[in-house]
Amino acid sequence: MNVTATGRNGKIVYIMSANKDTQDLVDINIISTNTITTAEIKLKGTLDRETLSQRTVIIKACDCSVGCSGCIAATKDFTIFVTDVNDEAPVFQNLPYQCEIPENAGITTTIDASIKAVDRDNGLGGQVRYYLTAKALYNGAFSIGIYSGILEIQRNLDYETLSFYQYTVTAADHYNKSTAADVLIKIKDVQDKPPFFQGLPYLRYIPETSNLSALGEILKVKASDGDTGVPNQIEYHLENGSSCRGLFKINTKDGSVTATKILDRDEGVLKDLGGYCLINVTAYEVGDNVVQYGKNTSTTLITINVEDVNDNKPEFSSSHYDAHVMEGTASIPITINGSGIKLQDKDQGKNSHLNLTVQFDNGTSCYFLEATPSEIYGSGDILIRLSNTFRFDYETTKSMGIKVVATEIDTSEHWSASCDVDINIIDVNDNDPIFAKNEYRFNVTEDAMNDTEIGQINATDEDSGKYGTISFMLRGGNGKFRIDPQTGVLYTNGDNTTLDREIKDVYYLTAIAEDGGSRRTTVSIQINLLDINDNEPMFERPIYTASLKENSLNFSNGELIVRATDNDERKTNNSFFKYGIEKVSPTLVHDHFKANGTTGQISITKSVDYEALATLNTRRISIIITAADYGEPSLAGTTTLDVTVIDENDNTPQFTVNLTHANIPEDSTPGDNVTSVIATDGDAAKPNNDLSYFIQKGSDKFRIDSSTGYIKVELNAKFDRETIPSYNLTIIAIDKGDPQLTGTTFVSIDIDDVNDEKPKFDEDIFSTKIKENLPVGTSVITCGARDADLDYSLHYNIEKIEAFDFEYKKINASLVENYFQINELNGSVYATSKLDAETATQVILTLNVTDVNGTLNTPQYDIAKLTITLEDVNDEAPAFDEVKLFANLSESAVKGAIVTTVQATDRDITAKNREISYSLSVNPFNAFQIDHREGKITLKEPTKIDREKNDTLMLEVTATDSVNNATVTVDINVLDANDNTPFFLNNTYQFNITEGNYTTKGYVIGTVLARDNDIGNNALISYHIVSTDHIVIQNFEVNETTGELKVTGNIDRESITGKDKIINIKIQARDNPSDVKLQHVNTTDVKVYVLDVNDNAPTFGSFKNRTEILETVSIGTTVLTVGTSDPDEGESGHVTYFLGSGSNSSDLFVIDPDSGRILTNGSFLDNVVLFKLEIIATDHGSPSLNNTIDVFVNIRDTNNNDPKFYFQNGDGEFGIFECAKIGTLVTIINATDKDHGENGRISYSFEYTNGSFGFSLPPFLIDNDNGSVILQNQLDSEKQIDYTVTIRIQDHGIPKPRTSTKPIQIKVIDVNDNPPEFSEQEQRKTVYVNENTENIVVAIVKAYDNDTNSKIAYSLDDSSPNASNFTVDRDSGKVTLISELDREKLDTINLTITATDVTNTAGDIHEQCKLELKPRNVTSMNLVVKINDENDNPPEFRKKSFSSSILRDKTFNGTILDLTEYVLPDPDTLVNSKHEFYMLNISTEPKEFKSQVKKVTITTKCKDGQLHAICVDTDGKVRSNMQFTADMRGFFILRILSNDTAGNDTTRVKVCPK
Repeated sequence: MNVTATGRNGKIVYIMSANKDTQDLVDINIISTNTITTAEIKLKGTLDRETLSQRTVIIKACDCSVGCSGCIAATKDFTIFVTDVNDEAPVFQNLPYQCEIPENAGITTTIDASIKAVDRDNGLGGQVRYYLTAKALYNGAFSIGIYSGILEIQRNLDYETLSFYQYTVTAADHYNKSTAADVLIKIKDVQDKPPFFQGLPYLRYIPETSNLSALGEILKVKASDGDTGVPNQIEYHLENGSSCRGLFKINTKDGSVTATKILDRDEGVLKDLGGYCLINVTAYEVGDNVVQYGKNTSTTLITINVEDVNDNKPEFSSSHYDAHVMEGTASIPITINGSGIKLQDKDQGKNSHLNLTVQFDNGTSCYFLEATPSEIYGSGDILIRLSNTFRFDYETTKSMGIKVVATEIDTSEHWSASCDVDINIIDVNDNDPIFAKNEYRFNVTEDAMNDTEIGQINATDEDSGKYGTISFMLRGGNGKFRIDPQTGVLYTNGDNTTLDREIKDVYYLTAIAEDGGSRRTTVSIQINLLDINDNEPMFERPIYTASLKENSLNFSNGELIVRATDNDERKTNNSFFKYGIEKVSPTLVHDHFKANGTTGQISITKSVDYEALATLNTRRISIIITAADYGEPSLAGTTTLDVTVIDENDNTPQFTVNLTHANIPEDSTPGDNVTSVIATDGDAAKPNNDLSYFIQKGSDKFRIDSSTGYIKVELNAKFDRETIPSYNLTIIAIDKGDPQLTGTTFVSIDIDDVNDEKPKFDEDIFSTKIKENLPVGTSVITCGARDADLDYSLHYNIEKIEAFDFEYKKINASLVENYFQINELNGSVYATSKLDAETATQVILTLNVTDVNGTLNTPQYDIAKLTITLEDVNDEAPAFDEVKLFANLSESAVKGAIVTTVQATDRDITAKNREISYSLSVNPFNAFQIDHREGKITLKEPTKIDREKNDTLMLEVTATDSVNNATVTVDINVLDANDNTPFFLNNTYQFNITEGNYTTKGYVIGTVLARDNDIGNNALISYHIVSTDHIVIQNFEVNETTGELKVTGNIDRESITGKDKIINIKIQARDNPSDVKLQHVNTTDVKVYVLDVNDNAPTFGSFKNRTEILETVSIGTTVLTVGTSDPDEGESGHVTYFLGSGSNSSDLFVIDPDSGRILTNGSFLDNVVLFKLEIIATDHGSPSLNNTIDVFVNIRDTNNNDPKFYFQNGDGEFGIFECAKIGTLVTIINATDKDHGENGRISYSFEYTNGSFGFSLPPFLIDNDNGSVILQNQLDSEKQIDYTVTIRIQDHGIPKPRTSTKPIQIKVIDVNDNPPEFSEQEQRKTVYVNENTENIVVAIVKAYDNDTNSKIAYSLDDSSPNASNFTVDRDSGKVTLISELDREKLDTINLTITATDVTNTAGDIHEQCKLELKPRNVTSMNLVVKINDENDNPPEFRKKSFSSSILRDKTFNGTILDLTEYVLPDPDTLVNSKHEFYMLNISTEPKEFKSQVKKVTITTKCKDGQLHAICVDTDGKVRSNMQFTADMRGFFILRILSNDTAGNDTTRVKVCPK
């Protein structure tokens, strides 16, 4: 029942048991919990009305979960009235029931035997009725009151006929539940009574024993004379005829029975009888007290059951066994050599119940081996089986010894026996070769000759035999190395020019070790090439140029260093070199220069006289410089230094650097900045210091601003790095002096590659030929491609496949689509599956190579064709259309008769490879021949064909193409010819017939049978009587078809003459050919013996012909015993029993032919049915008579099978959409149980983690009866994507149910129900970017979607200020700055970036879910871009000239003015607004003042190292550097430069002393 409780104030209500009685009686399962809670109340067990007719359940509800303490609670009482079911059978009182009445008691006399039964049920189920049943002997003598139980005499009693009556009284209620009891009614003698036995029945159970004295008296029989007035003495005797009589004796006086021989239950007659001895004992009256007119003896049966004693230990058939098993196998029996392990315990029943275990030699349990069966009764064959998925490892264990131990289970002695089993493990190839090292490294000189030994690799394999034999192979190295397959020694493979360290200094190879079973292991090999001195030093430039002012010891361009490189190995003598000067021209200055041998710096040792060079008509000096290495032999390289000597013009223009390096992208456009150069001139006044910049030489693709020195890309200039990778510009600065003086610098401009060139295959059309048996993985051809770009990344693929057969007809490309693959990185085409020229002889691949790094002119790709011709090899065997052919051949066929023609085909292409020849590889009796070309089979030896010897012949035809073979079987059916005479199975026949009249209904007395070795009509036999005796003609007939001989008249044994009473009959057998002329006949004699009549068949006694046994019953168990009687004498009364054909499983039972005891003869496990046994009892009369009875044996099921799961998908994995509605069916758990009835009925539940179980495991429910798993709560894949639940199945077996468990996995399939989200850190993100930069990634934004497989698209809100300067990648969220920014205009930009869910809804989920279409979910984030300052604003003076004064009495080193006050504010940031100041020159005016200043001795140098009257510090402070006198009149003119990294500005300052 369900109960519901409602809470107050919105609190959750809990329902629970209120006391222990309720807790013990019922389970309370909460169905739903809330302010209204419903609970299901279920009984924990069954109720018994007869014990308690009503029960009280008290339920408590409260709003707190633990004990209801301190919270509002309510209780409710429920009374359970237990209604009666008819579950009680009547129970007899006052047992046993015996009574005695005089034999002269009259009919209707009632007898109160105190028969009473009570039924505890009520109503009709408790009302008892009585019935009497008995053997036929007692029927009708007494009746019983149906409700009173009072007996009543129904016929006259006769003590001499029956001394007692034994009935079964049945007490039954109105619903047929019943109980039975025995009632013994003794008849009291009144006269002439024989003895009667007391204490019946006589039954004793004794143990088998060899100690007869200890056994003593077994039992004592007691008989008394029925005549109590004049009783006689009684003597006892054991009757003859009992098979056990010789084992026992009886004391004639007191009736005590003792044993005379050793009683061994396990041997001899006791074993045969199952321990039961039935012995008749007779009581004789002795004495002469009265005259006896009636019978004076009585006989009764003694039953002695000799019970088995545990006096035999179990025994194995051998103490030692040998076995073997393959390593790596699991869950199989190991193979026992010989006849296997046999076990026997001669004891019976539970004394022979043995448990089998497998142990190690030390007695501990062997967990991975188990004995099967694990228990036996008596004897059996034992298997040893691998268990628990254990597998032997030959390399760890090659053999092991175990013990199989058999121990008695049910005995107190627990006798045991053991045998030793030696198991040999058979090796299989389960180990890979293992290299001695994880990696090998070797060295070899780059000039090594062919077959130079490099080193050796080693590998081992733990397997044995050929599986442990290793061969080596080598991959990689472009054929420059080889390996010895047996020793693993590595050698060079090529002459001494093959290896070049300067091209490739390290080779990475892969060595393969393969064992005899094709298992492989690889290892990496690194071969380092050792350097030899084979490269001379190379200068960076073939010619160096420099300028040199006359009278100067320094080159005009500054320090001059020549550089050379040597490609030989670094940091060795082969690559260490020294510089030197080989020659100087003209020789006039040969000693003016020297070279630093280490650094390559060229220095001037003596100044050059320009005028001296002019006399030689030159102003250039040529210097040949050498670089010689320290190798042996030493190698040297040279370069030329051209020095231009410049005539001195007081101060020549000087560039700040001699060489400027710049890089520009290949796609630069006109006007793009390249770099700038700056030159200065020491002259102080114009025009000598007024400089103009020019590009002297290099390229017309650039222009220079003559006033600023800025170099830019010229109009219409285009660059192609692949044609010209760099430009060297010579820049000059020219002053305007007279003569004009110039300064020179160099600008080296490297063109940065932009990937704009498409790749190109080495060939437009490739072709190759290969054999169709080319091994898989073998390279066919390498179709290489090249790309002029630097950062190319070429990927190859097969774009299209075409195929043609050997007739050049196009075929379906899918037939060859797996033939070839191309290495996407190097263009190597290789075979990926078995090739077949019979399918395709030509495969044309369209190849594509793509530069995946291409940025311009994309896509960058090229197409080529590769034609692969497959050459045929003889790899196709001839084939017959059928594996077996059939033909007919008459056994009378003549020589040359055609049997059949065979035909085979060959799929090979070439005629030679498909030419077929036929031969007979199996030719019985050499009776056939075959045409080698046409395949026609004919008969060669007719005499060897005889259907009666061989009715079928099998030929095997072999077809060969000289390499490959095929066979076909030809089954020849030999047809019959009538060439055999019928023959009788017996030379004579003898039949018996009982005399009698058979006129009305004939009687078959026997059958004569003849056979004919022919078949068909030729073997069809008819039977005919050919006797002339009138007795035969009148009284017998034979069935022409069956040969049944029937008597049809009156046979009188006494009228037959002769001692033996025989009737002789001749019967003829004739065959039935189609041509009567070919008919064959034969005759036999039949003797019919006429016998006397046996006219009584055996009669079955009264017994219960239905019984029941458990399915686990052991073999040899007695089911029941049948008995018969036959009043005939002699052999006619000797009865034998057997099971008839009417039994539905006679092989599971046997019957003792003499005793009629039915025993089990097989296993009944899982064979729970009702067996009907037809019992036939036949006497030994002539002819014998028999009778049959049906015995029914019901096999009662035991719960011996676990319920088992089975899943259609095999793995127990199921899916359900997260949006599925509550109540959706997830799956149905399927299970079976081989048991029957309640033992096989299965209930389903969930098993919880604590080991308990139930039907609810949120979010799922399971149906207890049918296993349906139902959704009970809403799912959310973002919280949990799968559930693993354990299903528990349990049968309803008695006494103990069996269970099985299995985990299943339920995956929650995601539905796109979540918007994309930016993390808290991503919702507002700040990045920094330098001004004046472009085409750089400034940030990558990332949104997240809790849905699985979701797809997000990113976009930029165009309404954001300056958004046009940025782009965002739709897929990756990569934000790129595409145009320059100016921090001085705007230092912060706010961008809004949007993430949109663009996931497509996949799959039709409407069966489980109610979906509503929702707009795509959108979210956004704020990206703050902070612009970093660059120093792009040079200083600027407020005025181009200004004046200041200095007091004559100004102290030495005093500050005259601060130049920073005369510079305009710098818009750059503070760090980029720091300026430095320099005095370019200083002059004095007028001449008189100049003279006065010159007279002053200045001793302190300014910071520029000069002795000026006024100093200018870099921080802008202008200071006095002399003491002015009062008579000084004039002024100083200062040329001032203000500079920072962005540029400079100049001004003119006039300083006047006052």
